[in-house]
Amino acid sequence: MSTFTIVGCGESAKNWKPNGISIGSNDCEKWGRTVDHLILANHPGKFKNGRLNIIKRTKAQVHTTSRRLWVSNLPNCLQLNRVVSFNTRLLNGFIYTSSTTPIMCMSMAIRMGADTLILWGVDMVNHHAYYKGSKLGDREIGVYHKFFQACTAKGIKVYLGAHGTAFDNTLPLWIN
Repeated sequence: MSTFTIVGCGESAKNWKPNGISIGSNDCEKWGRTVDHLILANHPGKFKNGRLNIIKRTKAQVHTTSRRLWVSNLPNCLQLNRVVSFNTRLLNGFIYTSSTTPIMCMSMAIRMGADTLILWGVDMVNHHAYYKGSKLGDREIGVYHKFFQACTAKGIKVYLGAHGTAFDNTLPLWIN
């Protein structure tokens, strides 16, 4: 069994606990723990109010990104390949994108052999644009539901690390 911890930037990641390999998004290390892999989907100019400094201080073992602009900030940053928008199926070897970064983190974990994903901070509650009840947020939540269904079809289990997300009624809570 290969368990991966996925760490987003939402409030439910405040007390995240590593279980297996951890893959985080953007400035998720603001919660005080280092992830094993960090995925950066936006260009550096998108990160304001100290977020860029948190990213630059990361102690992550590997930096992965879909933006070549990061190399000047993080010289050891690796360029992701085979990156495509998520539709309805998970095909081997691809990194999937949507409007928010955690789908990239989850698909990276799947590419690395995950059969269990534990989500921390993948909330869709307090995000400035993608939150439950907003047009953009509800669309993104729908994409995540399809992604979770595709995971189930491949035998991959998906859990929440903590409650306080738009997925509280969809995904079970990880008990360890």
